[in-house]
Amino acid sequence: MNEYRVPELNVQNGVLKSLSFLFEYIGEMAKDYVYAVTPLLEDALIDRDQVHRQTAASVVKHIALGVVGLGCEDAMIHLLNLLYPNLFETSPHVIDRIVEAIEAVRMAVGPGVVMNYVWAGLFHPARKVRQPYWRLYNDAVNAREWMRICFELLDMLKAHKKGIRRAANNTFGFIAKAIGPQDVLATLLNNLRVQERQS
Repeated sequence: MNEYRVPELNVQNGVLKSLSFLFEYIGEMAKDYVYAVTPLLEDALIDRDQVHRQTAASVVKHIALGVVGLGCEDAMIHLLNLLYPNLFETSPHVIDRIVEAIEAVRMAVGPGVVMNYVWAGLFHPARKVRQPYWRLYNDAVNAREWMRICFELLDMLKAHKKGIRRAANNTFGFIAKAIGPQDVLATLLNNLRVQERQS
């Protein structure tokens, strides 16, 4: 870990890659090293270099998978706080590693903690902000839960305000991307049939 202090990007990246391999290999023994490695990962996750952040996210993923249920929640939440600003990265490789790391941390600290972060961004006015949060939400919530949300959204389609109807329509689009359009279309068609019978 002392080699990481060398101000050479290739050396630092090599250290991060070796840590990633090490934590993938040692599994549960990672618990003994989490607090020693956290400052190094903190520095790497806020580095300007994309490759540093990508490799650091891979290290966090392997650490989180190794310490599931071993009581390192405080370190995992600290690393989660450093992972979230990287969700808006433009490189697909970096985004994939960040999402994988967040999912691993979700396993380590429980879904409730991570979902508290996700709720804040699900209905943000800007689409570019909403998309990564919806991706995390889709990974966490199963299809049955989506169908329950669909039934609740049907009432929003009857709202008087156009903005509410538009938001409900957009949410149906997100749900269709998450579970497939067939189930969402079936729900909407069943709702139309019920409305025709009532009128």
